[in-house]
Amino acid sequence: MKIKFQFNAKSSGQGVPEALTMAKKCGGVLKNKFYLIEFNDPRDKNLEKLFDLVGHLKGTVINIDDGEPVNARNFFHAVNCQDKLFCKGACKHFKLANYSVDQFTQAFFSYIEGEVLKASDPNLLQRLYNYLEPISDTKFKLNKQLFLEHANTRLAMEREFCEKYDFDKFTDCVNELPSEIELISSEELKDSRGERYEKDQGIAYILPECDIDNKLPIESILRCSKASSLISRFTKPSRIADSDITVYSFPELNKVIFVKLIVKEVESYSDETNGDEEKDQEIYIITEEEGFFTVKSNIFKLYFQIFDESNPNIEECFKNLKEL
Repeated sequence: MKIKFQFNAKSSGQGVPEALTMAKKCGGVLKNKFYLIEFNDPRDKNLEKLFDLVGHLKGTVINIDDGEPVNARNFFHAVNCQDKLFCKGACKHFKLANYSVDQFTQAFFSYIEGEVLKASDPNLLQRLYNYLEPISDTKFKLNKQLFLEHANTRLAMEREFCEKYDFDKFTDCVNELPSEIELISSEELKDSRGERYEKDQGIAYILPECDIDNKLPIESILRCSKASSLISRFTKPSRIADSDITVYSFPELNKVIFVKLIVKEVESYSDETNGDEEKDQEIYIITEEEGFFTVKSNIFKLYFQIFDESNPNIEECFKNLKEL
């Protein structure tokens, strides 16, 4: 495979002098007013540096072998992908309503009933517009096949240069998407999602608003930060029956997070805080108690901890959490 980089050597662009020096060192050939440099490795740092210097100039192109010029930004996006650690082959570069295909269902799982995603935001329908077919005035079919065809075209660079990209896994994620989208009122949506949504999504919303106690050891601070960041991805948790415990699993990292959220039953939040305006500005502090990170307020108690899957004490820790 030959990666051919060409740029206008006569351009007055600021990065051209340095690009000329690099081109000569890399064995570039001057043809008319264009420098042509060939690379065998798409990850060659000189190739990326040349693009940084003159990629924005008219006449700069990248060709693979003798094919047509490719979109350089898509090329480098695929070659230098920062998501490879987490994608598991289901590429995150082609989005569905601003979500990668493996995140969409997780982000909206509490709104999905069977094969139907219930939504109250018309903007979501607008972002999905290219893949929706009307069933009625308020219900639409999600054309998964059309989405896959568009994705397969858009991810051409990933097919060529990403060793982890797996279109079969990408397809599996798309097939798990809801088949229909139904537009309902916000009141109906609130009624349909119920207590399960409030708890699961509540955990993901609580933690980013918390501060970590500065008296904790740095190791605990870092572990707490990692757990909070992972939970806030809106990963769908597994629930433990007849308990307040959920388990967030991250197989790509070999990590699990145990979470216990206890919500105090009150007649209304406003009654609890009536006459105390400072409650609205309360900052929740994450401390550590009985081996678990802890956040407490007048309406909830939240316990969580991150573990390696291979931790020999994981069963004992789980039992301790049940007793808290």
